[in-house]
Amino acid sequence: MLPVVRTILHIRFLCAIVIICSAVLLVSYKGNAQSFGDPIVKITFGSGSSQYAGPLKPDSGYTDYFYVNKSPEDNDYTIANSTIGMNTAWVQTRDHTGDTNGMMMIVNASYQPGLFYTRTVTGLCGGTEFQFSAWIKNILRRTNGILPNVTFTIEDLSGNFLGGGNTNNVFATDTWEQYRFAFKTPANVQTVVLKMINNAPGGGGNDLAIDDIEFRPYGAVITVALDRADAIFCEGVQERVTMRATTPIPSGYAVKFQRLTPNGWVDLRPADTNTSIAIAVPAAPGVYNYRMVTADAGNIDSPPCVVSSNYLALTVGPLPKAVIDMPNEICMEPTVFNESSTAQVAAISSYLWTFGDGTESTERTPTHAYTSAGIKTVTLTVTNRVGCQSVVATKNINVIRPVNTDFRYSIPACETQVITFTDISTSIEGNIVSRVWDFGDGSQTVSKTDATPFVHTFVAARTYNVTLTTTTDKGCMRTRTYPVRINALPAVNFILPEVCYADYFAQFKDSSFVGGSNSGLIYKWNFEDSDASVADNTSNLQNPQHHFSRTALYTIKLTVQTADGCEFFKEKQLQVNGFPIPKFEVPGKDAICANQPGLFINKATASAGNVTKLEWFFDADRNTTMPDITDDEPRPDKVYSFKFPAVMYPRASATYKVRMVAYTGAAGDCQAISEQVVTILASPILQFTPPAIICLNNGIIKLHEHFKETTGIPGTVQFSGPGVKGNIFDPKAAGIGPVIIKCTYTSSSGTACVDEIIDTILVKPIPTNVDAGATIYILAGVKTSLNAIATGTNLKYLWTPSTGLSDATIPNPTVAALENTTTYTLKVTTEDGSPGDACSVEDNVTVVVLKVPGIPNTFTPNGDGINDTWEIKNLQAYEGAAITVFNRYGQRVYSSISYNKPWDGRMNGDYLPVGVYYYIIDPKHGRAQVSGYVTIIR
Repeated sequence: MLPVVRTILHIRFLCAIVIICSAVLLVSYKGNAQSFGDPIVKITFGSGSSQYAGPLKPDSGYTDYFYVNKSPEDNDYTIANSTIGMNTAWVQTRDHTGDTNGMMMIVNASYQPGLFYTRTVTGLCGGTEFQFSAWIKNILRRTNGILPNVTFTIEDLSGNFLGGGNTNNVFATDTWEQYRFAFKTPANVQTVVLKMINNAPGGGGNDLAIDDIEFRPYGAVITVALDRADAIFCEGVQERVTMRATTPIPSGYAVKFQRLTPNGWVDLRPADTNTSIAIAVPAAPGVYNYRMVTADAGNIDSPPCVVSSNYLALTVGPLPKAVIDMPNEICMEPTVFNESSTAQVAAISSYLWTFGDGTESTERTPTHAYTSAGIKTVTLTVTNRVGCQSVVATKNINVIRPVNTDFRYSIPACETQVITFTDISTSIEGNIVSRVWDFGDGSQTVSKTDATPFVHTFVAARTYNVTLTTTTDKGCMRTRTYPVRINALPAVNFILPEVCYADYFAQFKDSSFVGGSNSGLIYKWNFEDSDASVADNTSNLQNPQHHFSRTALYTIKLTVQTADGCEFFKEKQLQVNGFPIPKFEVPGKDAICANQPGLFINKATASAGNVTKLEWFFDADRNTTMPDITDDEPRPDKVYSFKFPAVMYPRASATYKVRMVAYTGAAGDCQAISEQVVTILASPILQFTPPAIICLNNGIIKLHEHFKETTGIPGTVQFSGPGVKGNIFDPKAAGIGPVIIKCTYTSSSGTACVDEIIDTILVKPIPTNVDAGATIYILAGVKTSLNAIATGTNLKYLWTPSTGLSDATIPNPTVAALENTTTYTLKVTTEDGSPGDACSVEDNVTVVVLKVPGIPNTFTPNGDGINDTWEIKNLQAYEGAAITVFNRYGQRVYSSISYNKPWDGRMNGDYLPVGVYYYIIDPKHGRAQVSGYVTIIR
């Protein structure tokens, strides 16, 4: 029996269309190096929208199972388009193509294995090879049920076996599987019987679905090809192509070439052995399929006996259609030319435009701008990728005359001042319906529907590109751009004179400019003086003078015009003052300490207007020509300060005459003097030089040892600041960081003058948590290591002495074998700044070298001061060592933890008798326990 070839189609791909499934089959057949004929028998079990289709039809086969129109039980079957609503132990599935209406045979196998399906197949050809195939699916949901196992057999009507195969176990994978095998009919056999035998018992499983049982001729692979790669042709083109076999034809076989028509395949010529044919390409559009069939010469004219080559399709396509998709009118501006041509069969590969002005383009949607108006004849020709060229499309398009867009603006054009814009555009074709103004200054565009003039203001002086865009009712747009120069306004300003009623004239000084210069400016002054004539009340000078005859408040106006015609003005109030009334106050004038400035408060006024200037002389007895302070902007109650020369102790004080000169103008009547005498007291002079930097652990500082009053004036000093208590500064109390210390010295010489001086002490951090470690015990001749810890940044370590250390500058050096107990000192220093600024902390650790205890075997505790105690050499170094002594009866007479005091031979205060005693000594620290005897002798 031949093995069954199986193709698996997963259920999740059942939604694929039949063409995809066919592709899978073809791949399978190509893999088997075979060709097929048209199906002779194809049992699909029908189709329908109702779930159940009724029992097997005569042409679908025979079964001795019972038909039910519900979920089948054992020994039952049904024909249905899905298993939905059937046995809940089954998967939900449709036929193997995924067709919602496609039927399938669903079988719940009998308890007894055996024949369950028979179908007599007629119309076969004798002596011909065929392929049988069927789709089967295990529909059980669980995987531990009885697995279907089906045997297929093909027999002749006499029961002779012609071929067959076995599915083996069909696993519950929710997957359709195709099973197929080949067989050959004897020369005189045209009818065979298909049998399906169930090899597994019924019960918990053995439930299956069957679909698409098919018989078709089966033979060696034959393929055909055309003599050209592209099988696409243009409508109406007279061409011939040659189709020929590309694989050999078996000996004794004949071939026929066929074309597919609505009524089936039609022979192009009678059967022969010629494996090529010339085909005239049809003129009408369409798809024409061709093939070659082959069979032995005796069966070549019997359709059920032939096998087919691959199909070749000749596609005759209609010519592409060129369509110009443009309006009847366009504007004389760059325009995109669109098309809506149809490609028909092959994609359009090239375009040819002519624009009626002697230019052309091969772009699909070119942009073209006409240089003249009028009717233009535009053509478009398209060609597809197989060379089919369209009929030329033609369209007449009117190119509209453009608008003459133009505008004017008013002058002078100055910043921050309104400018009038006027549209003077004209249009020959169409009416202007929109005017959009862009002033190039970042402001919003302005839209207008008419040409009425309007104004715009530019905020800054420079050249702006102003653009007017007009649009007509035909949609044509035109723009005009002019550079509009906006000129700067003058920055108008002037300096008012200080003038009083007695001054001969007031001098005005202009400080106006434009663009950083005053060149070309035109001036117009107005003094608003009602006592002056019309001619004297104005001036065109840059820096004019004017005489005011009385005390009053005047409004002075200066108007300045630039060479570009831009004009601006400024007004200021001028007070013509009366005579001055000088006056000032001196707080504590009779007791001003020399180390503090004297304060002088302005109380000067004017009979009218304001005081315009003050001069101060603080030693008027010696100086009245060079003022110590000149103030051109005095104001009432303004405070002036002056520090007088020091009065050195033992001199108690000194006096000075202070003079104020007040001005309201330049004339002599416009100034006056006021004087007062002040007393300056002797004051202390201090020095304070504490250390600039100390460490947190440096200890207290006696501040008075760093302080000195340099003049000898008696008094008391007081210190204040963080960490200060009395005369003592404690850095730990102050904390880390800069600490400001203030010294306040109060003289007791009768002046009670006070002086203060401050300085800063930087308290630097120290390493913290410095720990050299606990005492280390080592046996003689054994190495160890030191393990120090410390917290801080940029720490530096130093061990002393360095004897036996691998590196004295690291926190964890190795210690070589020592001969004697050694104490190491660790110094941890912060590496911050210069070496003198570093702060350090120290700690010690002792490495105890434990030597072998020297245990004597006798001692004489008789009180003579010689050998009175049991002196065990080196044992006192073993901290925690355990010593126990027993008498000969095993009684413990002495015990000790650590041997700091030698045993004197007593027990409970009484001397033990002479004799031999036995000891056990556990030194610990890694040394082995020892035992022996010791004799007490007297």
